[in-house]
Amino acid sequence: MADFATVVTTLATDPHTPLREDERERFRRVLEYRSSLQRLYGFLYLDLDNVEHLFGLLDMESSLSPGVSGALPREDLIFVLVKTLELTYRIAPELNEKLAQYKRGGSLQAIREIRRTESRHPSRSYYEFVQALRPHDIILTFNYDTVLEDALLAAGIGPHYVTGEPAWSGISRTQSVLKLHGSVNFIESKNGDVSVVDFELLEKTTDRYYEQGQPLLVPPTWNKTSPSPLIQQIWTEASRALERASRLVFIGYSLPETDLFFRYLLANALVHNEILQAVSVLDPAQQTRERYASFVSEALRNQGKFQAIDNVFQNAWREGLGV
Repeated sequence: MADFATVVTTLATDPHTPLREDERERFRRVLEYRSSLQRLYGFLYLDLDNVEHLFGLLDMESSLSPGVSGALPREDLIFVLVKTLELTYRIAPELNEKLAQYKRGGSLQAIREIRRTESRHPSRSYYEFVQALRPHDIILTFNYDTVLEDALLAAGIGPHYVTGEPAWSGISRTQSVLKLHGSVNFIESKNGDVSVVDFELLEKTTDRYYEQGQPLLVPPTWNKTSPSPLIQQIWTEASRALERASRLVFIGYSLPETDLFFRYLLANALVHNEILQAVSVLDPAQQTRERYASFVSEALRNQGKFQAIDNVFQNAWREGLGV
């Protein structure tokens, strides 16, 4: 997310990237839109290399000035985001084949024995993370990609969305995964219907996605009051999960001041939570840890139920969290 513009520029300008000319033109339009926003630097600072900021600004513009001539089509940015994931996401070839067999209804034999190196995705940290999960744990994620789902399947665990997931065969159990900003494999048709598709990550993107619709992605902005019914269902289930949680663990989420929607969702849910015993934050940035410390109550801190861990996901996260 953070260096999205750099990656998109490389893909758009490198003649060796496997982009058709019409696809390359969509990349150029996104870059031109980003360039047009640079005049903001005369007034305020926004990180325009971050795709979430671009997505948020475009969504605001689309909501307030629909149909404005010259505005970047929202579909172009979604396409570029999805295509960039397709061209940059890599998994180990042997695991890719095993996953393909598995998704076609094959056996899980030997998949559990595969270990990936740190230079591949999902990393060993992802694999160890999903193996440490208990059946009743619930994952809330803002990520659009399907790296987590690949790691779950590699461990013999089927990702369970709110509804409509493909039928995984041969799995040992399922794990609840609530994708609060949507996912590249949630496909919204032109009539508003949403289906969840299998994911050899974005293979034949144009044929698969743009014949049926487009990926259902929600930008990280205030404008979350009227999403699709599926997204509403996910947020409702997330609220229920937070109400029932005995422990919250935040990994890789900085609780930004701008994300008031999630702050309010969290506050609204915890009003009804009578069993919360601990809140843990795993993050190397002192500013992030301090932001969480100021957000949770003084009572929780005084009781020793708040833990801010100076660590990163890839570095001994299990020891830090005591699992």
